[in-house]
Amino acid sequence: DVSTPSTPVELGLWDSPGYASFVLADGPTAYLADGHAGLRILDITAPGAIAELGAYDASTDWARGLASNGTSTFLAASNEGLVALDVSALPAVTHLASSPPSRPYSLTRSVTLSGTLALLAEDWGGLRFLDVTNPAAPVYLGGAYLDYSALPRHSAVRGNNAYVSLGGSGFDVLDISDPATPVVLGRLDTPGSARWIALDWPYAFVADGTEGLCVAGVCALGDCDPGWIDLDEVEDSGCEYPCADPGPEVCDGEDNDCDGIADESDPELGAACGTA
Repeated sequence: DVSTPSTPVELGLWDSPGYASFVLADGPTAYLADGHAGLRILDITAPGAIAELGAYDASTDWARGLASNGTSTFLAASNEGLVALDVSALPAVTHLASSPPSRPYSLTRSVTLSGTLALLAEDWGGLRFLDVTNPAAPVYLGGAYLDYSALPRHSAVRGNNAYVSLGGSGFDVLDISDPATPVVLGRLDTPGSARWIALDWPYAFVADGTEGLCVAGVCALGDCDPGWIDLDEVEDSGCEYPCADPGPEVCDGEDNDCDGIADESDPELGAACGTA
């Protein structure tokens, strides 16, 4: 419950069988890309009693992202590419079609749906545009970054423009009015590694790796990974200092309290431990 933003409250938890990578909520239904466990479809009417409605197994692949229009769900699977699924008769989930990555060594990252246009982001494969008017027979329309000039991670669409996160290259704005010949309108080189992007017009929100969240190019450092801290408080260096388990400083040659100095409580700092 985030009705009071300063004190969010957990209402429920569903322990998925895989590795939860992406979730999409649509009214009382949630769609979860669950790594090797594929797609899980959940009834979230009662957050304290979440129930599974249906599933699609991807034990030989890895579900990273998804998009859904209610009757069809499109899964971004690492090796299988775009996987179109019929979810109109739950608990049955029916495989309709797969559109494999453009190259054998490409890795599918995400899928975005805009009407009947699917945007598929691939490492070493570019950003592919597919017509999914008939989910059972996706049609390739064109692509961007097919020359490896950038590695797309995710996209968001508004009107005829696509906003594409590009890892270390920041994010681009593309004119996709003709998917066969997309045109780059502009680029912002964010300080981190742009991964996911969301729009709330006129703002673009970019998850920027070690730089946290960027809003129109202004970034704030997010939470550090376990075992690391932001010791120097310089955003450009990110979480630069290893610190697994901070505690009281003891004389053992280690920086126990994670302040950048080892054994500072020793009265003869720098001498052998055990002095008095």
